[in-house]
Amino acid sequence: MGALRSAWVGLGCLGFAACGAPGEDPNARWRFGAPQVVQQRADGALSSAWPVAAAGGRTFLVLTAARADGATAVSVAERNGITWTAAFAWALPAGASSESVLWTTSEPAPAVLTRADGALGPVLYVRRFLGAAWTVPEPVTLQGSEPPSLAGMGVGSTGALHVVYAIPGGSCASGSQLRHRVRTAAGWSASRPVADTCGLDQVSVAVDPAAGDALLVTWTGPARGAVGDGATDVVASASATVPSDAGATATMFRPPFRVLTGDNRAAMAVALGGGRFLASWSLTTTNPAAPGAGPRRAAFNTYELAGDRWGTANTGWFQSDGSPWLVGLPKGGGALALGADGAQARAQLVMRAWSSPERPSVSRSVITSPLGAVSSLRALLAADGTVQASWIETLDGGTQRLLWSAALPVAPADAGAP
Repeated sequence: MGALRSAWVGLGCLGFAACGAPGEDPNARWRFGAPQVVQQRADGALSSAWPVAAAGGRTFLVLTAARADGATAVSVAERNGITWTAAFAWALPAGASSESVLWTTSEPAPAVLTRADGALGPVLYVRRFLGAAWTVPEPVTLQGSEPPSLAGMGVGSTGALHVVYAIPGGSCASGSQLRHRVRTAAGWSASRPVADTCGLDQVSVAVDPAAGDALLVTWTGPARGAVGDGATDVVASASATVPSDAGATATMFRPPFRVLTGDNRAAMAVALGGGRFLASWSLTTTNPAAPGAGPRRAAFNTYELAGDRWGTANTGWFQSDGSPWLVGLPKGGGALALGADGAQARAQLVMRAWSSPERPSVSRSVITSPLGAVSSLRALLAADGTVQASWIETLDGGTQRLLWSAALPVAPADAGAP
């Protein structure tokens, strides 16, 4: 890892005054090992990689890559000791000609949410890891009548899978309607409306099993039909009631709330426990008239289900070219945020520990200094206490490297909140 870190000064810091790679925080709660190169390819076909942790310490990377015919296909690689297996291609769902991963979940309910396209239009599918194998794809949406675009997925109590997805609709020509389905032992529920939006770039659904499977759905896009003002707002909607099993109780969602206006992207939320949530996103400015002004930085806000109350948005958490990837910690321990530690190219990848609005960064763990443009930043917390991160680096010339790294907590996992 030392060689990679020294390269940051020469490659990622070129042209920046007084620029040096910050060292490891001596109080860092996690120490990451040297990244492993899982896959290297010269065709530039890899578009996303998602880590999945399953029972028994099994770790998978689920990949989406372009084929020679222009379609996309999904494959999965598994960590085997200290190495990785070759990626194994999944068969397409019946009638589909292309498939890509939209979201994944890990234990206690490891699952992969994909969108498959075919002659009858797009359909969402879920594959679950049961026992020692992945199941065949289960349809989530109705073929031909619910053409989904984006979707997110979260795990609730007893392994229930909550999926929120976008289909054409809403109050404007290019709008979307968000819908929710949940899979329990009884099967998939009927779809229920969440909100209408005039555009969005990502859908995130956070589930709090400690609060009766309370949901918080977040996205970025024009709020309340305000298409022409240039704003990409952070918007959220929380559940008011939750189902006890598929179709037994109607899930109601509160009216959408505009968390912050401005130039925002890729909002995501995680549950903190007890009906509390943390949302984070990437922004340049809160002024809709000046999108793209200044370097991108990470922002966050907190939400409490009791009282339906948002805090005050922190719009300067840390500089990051992309939106941080959040991981909720158990026992009220806060959250982790995986991101770049700077808005410049090839900035260090770090994992920050979040404790509270008053102490947003209580630990900073360096993962690596990338040698190329970074995409598909993802992370998870496994049952054994390890934090696992994966990402794609695209080097000059187009060669791609898929990398993975893991860290053990320096302090015991039950040592209390940071």
